[in-house]
Amino acid sequence: MSVLFLGDSLVTGYPHQHSFVSEVERQLHQSCMIEGIPGQTTAELLVKVPDLLAKHTPESVVILIGTNDIAHHIDFNQYEHLLQEMVTLIQANNIEVFLAEVPYFEAVQNPFFSSLNLEVLNRGVVQANIRIHRIATVAQIPVIPLSQHLTTHKQNHGLDFVTTDGIHYFSKYAEVYARVFSQKLDDFQRGDSKQEIRQRMLERRKTMDVGENMSLSTQICQRVRELSCWKEAKVIGLYAPTQNEVNAMLLMQDHEKSFAFPKILGDGLMRFYDGEGDLAIGEFGILEPIHTRLVEPDLIIVPIVAFDHENDRLGFGKGYYDRYLERFPAKTIGLAFNFQKVDDIPKQNKDVPLELIVTQTHVYTGRSEEQE
Repeated sequence: MSVLFLGDSLVTGYPHQHSFVSEVERQLHQSCMIEGIPGQTTAELLVKVPDLLAKHTPESVVILIGTNDIAHHIDFNQYEHLLQEMVTLIQANNIEVFLAEVPYFEAVQNPFFSSLNLEVLNRGVVQANIRIHRIATVAQIPVIPLSQHLTTHKQNHGLDFVTTDGIHYFSKYAEVYARVFSQKLDDFQRGDSKQEIRQRMLERRKTMDVGENMSLSTQICQRVRELSCWKEAKVIGLYAPTQNEVNAMLLMQDHEKSFAFPKILGDGLMRFYDGEGDLAIGEFGILEPIHTRLVEPDLIIVPIVAFDHENDRLGFGKGYYDRYLERFPAKTIGLAFNFQKVDDIPKQNKDVPLELIVTQTHVYTGRSEEQE
């Protein structure tokens, strides 16, 4: 995967091999690029974004902007608007976006920094980071907590930012940036185990409110209804959502279909039952059908905790869907939010990849091509 870091003017003046980008590349084994000019503001960088995306064709972009805006005393509503435009523009190119918090200003003993009112500037940092987190929540994209990690690294490693020259200041920042970004990008995109990915995604879903979940679920279900396999199917296996999953029950608005829901029978078995009857809380706190007949759906809508580029799915780890599909093959569509896509999910022989995975912006086929 290739990552483009946008706007970090603190370290762009250094040769690539001495910058934090080089260390991120080494740790993640990924191609990393950086674009930014010292003194450049968000407004100036925004104009250049289309050309930069065409130049580098990245799979992911990390946005590091705000220090220059704050130093120029930008209106924070304007800052939020510009940042939102940048995020929207990058996402329109189907590129994953990360936002990085604005780091706090530190005291450096040279004429430029000594002329700044650090207390005023750092109040601006707080305001900028509030906007960054607000945009990230709406756009469902990760925030790398740079301010928090810079402070933690400084406390743990005794990093001295109060220096007589800017070079030491810049190099120390580059060193800490490398640690932070290699750690956090790895956390968000790779994951060391299924359990770590699962925990991270479930925590992420908790941040969604009811309105956001409903809005995105509506978009996802509309995409499902446009698929040929949905139009051809007669009996649809659905799930009752839990823990902020995509609300698959919105698909029941299609009255020409018959619907069924899964029920856990014990000994690791799951079967589908007609959905016309009542639902009751089952063994795992999920609604299950009662007093209805057994059916075999010809299309199954599958819940997802996380998925990767090969349409491998991560669920809650019980294996019910994998065992069912091994015995009763059917077409499958997984439903997920954009942020649930990761670089790779550790695979086991029993895992069954899904035929299609639908998010609010994409239909993933598990191959190189995908439908927007």
